[in-house]
Parts: sequence; C-alpha cells; structure tokens
Amino acid sequence: MGNFIQTLVKLIQSLFGGSTPTTTPPAQSPPQTDEPHVDSCVLFNIEIPSTQDLDSLPLYGPSTDAEADIDISAQSLNISCNIQIRPHLGIVSVRGGPRLDFGVIARTVGGTFFKLQGASEKDPDGHRWYTITTPAGAGWVRGDVVIITEDCLVHSFITEDDLTPPDPIIETPTERFPLPADVRINQGYHSRHPAYDLNTAMNTPITAVSQGLVVRVGECTNCEGRSRPNIFPCFGNILKDPAWGYGYGNFVTIRHDYALMPPTLREHMDDNFLTDGFVYILYAHFAEVHVRLGEVVNQGQRLGLSGNHGCSSAPHLHFEVRMGRDETIDGQWLNQKAVNPDLLFEV
Repeated sequence: MGNFIQTLVKLIQSLFGGSTPTTTPPAQSPPQTDEPHVDSCVLFNIEIPSTQDLDSLPLYGPSTDAEADIDISAQSLNISCNIQIRPHLGIVSVRGGPRLDFGVIARTVGGTFFKLQGASEKDPDGHRWYTITTPAGAGWVRGDVVIITEDCLVHSFITEDDLTPPDPIIETPTERFPLPADVRINQGYHSRHPAYDLNTAMNTPITAVSQGLVVRVGECTNCEGRSRPNIFPCFGNILKDPAWGYGYGNFVTIRHDYALMPPTLREHMDDNFLTDGFVYILYAHFAEVHVRLGEVVNQGQRLGLSGNHGCSSAPHLHFEVRMGRDETIDGQWLNQKAVNPDLLFEV
C-alpha cells in the first residue's frame, strides 16, 4: 500500500509540474533567548479570549453617567421591584439569554436600574439569571451583578435566598495590601511569569486581600486519590486540561471592584482606561478550597489551605493579578491585562 501511494503522489506531481524533494532538511534547534529560566509553574496560557467587539454595543446607564448612550433612572422607570446593577461595578454585559454562551447584546454600568420581567431557574454554576427591559428590548443579566429587593418575590423562581444583603461598609484603602500569607516571595513577576509564587508550607491558610466575589473555582480531579497530587514538569495538554485545573490544580479567582483597590493600582487602571473595570486575583495550588462560586468574601476571610496540587514542583501559592471589564472571566482570562502584583501588595 505504501509503494502504491508513493507512486500515485509522483504521478500527480508530474502532471501538475510538482517535484519530489530528495532530502529532508535537518530539524533546527529552537532559538536561544535571554529569558530567565522558570523552574516553577508558568500557568497563564489558558482559555480562548472572546473576539466580540463589545465597544460597538449600546451602553445604558443612569443619568449621572455622561458616557452612557441612553440614560436610565429609577424615577423614569416607576418600578416597584427594585433591580439594580451593583453600584460598585463597572461595565456589565447584557446577554441575549440566561447563560454565558448567549451573545452580549448591550452593556450597562453600575448603579443602573431596570424593570424586571422575570427570572430563570439556576444555571449549572448555581446562578439565577434575570430578564430585564432595556431600550432595545429584553435582555438577561446574571444574579451576581444585581441587587434584588423583597418586592421582586412576586416573580416565579425568585426566593428569599436571592435577595441581596447590604454590602459591608469598607473605606477606600490608602495603602497597598499585605500578602495573602505571611511568607516570602519565591518567584516574582516577569514576562514569562506574570504572577507571584509564595513559599508557603503545606496547609498554610490563605486569605482574601479585600472584599470581592468568587467568580471561579477550579477543581483538580486528577489530584484526588493520588500518592502525588502534582505533576512536573508540565506542558502542552496539561495546561489545557480541566482535570488538572489547567495546571493550577485547585484554584480560586476573586473579582474586586475598582473602588476597593489601593491608590497605586487605581492609578494604573486609570492609565489603562479601566476606571470602570475590575481587578481579578487568581490563587492556585490549594490543598483545600473553603469558598464556593458566587460567594461574596470579606477582607481577611480564609479562602483555603495552600498545597502542592496541579502543575507544581513544591508546595507554594501561585497567584496572578489581572484587570479588565468582564463581570465573569469564564473563557476570558487572557482578555484581562496582567498586572504586576507590586501595585497591589506591600512586599
């Protein structure tokens, strides 16, 4: 069969003027670079960024928002069921249906009120979605970005568990935050490692640096029931495998509002036109995770215990800081701009 295929290829090449190479060029060695050698996890090439042009969509906001395309105020809506985009949020997506896989049809900003049409059952991630009236028609927003009051209990599916408790009062910080654990930095931020690695022993308590929302919890199913919960070195498919937590093992991502960040980071966000954006912190390689998706965590609250899980050569905490405008970061991690943690933490 092999001789027949080779003969057929030569015949086709002779008919169309092609030629058959007589030698195979030697394989070239990869170019040498001056990049620092990374002997720990380099875990940031995960997920596919969205290509949707969000800037072309209409932007709805309260009358105080000068940049909004269409002004919306609570008084103009005359609504009894008070559904409001959380005031501390920046740009929030309005989708065409009650799931993240529905396209974005419009944008709105924190503080905007909408008339509520109804609610969905909870999605697989435990979030309820709300259908709202916009100037362009019906749209959907996820429950973690809105404030719901008891007047909304008249709608199907909405229960008292969905009502929004008042946010604790937190003053805008004037200084950078302490590290999430009182340990030394094992590896700092650079082009091939846009994160910190902290030299934590096994089961070191890791705490949230500020109030925020848990927008992602990754579980390393390959780490369970193994004599070694880690794998190293790792490359290629390991960093794309959800069973290894994309290399992060067990991990947690917290979304923080601009107003609750220290001035050094707020100034950096201003310079990148992200005054209306968020900060995301990803904590990786947990032995145990003590928070759940959709939970609001407070400053100093324990997120879990550090470990040696996923793509890891020794016990440590790997954490990345990014900034962007997406209220959720499922499939959007690389859309968020990497931030040097020096702007956020006192080291």
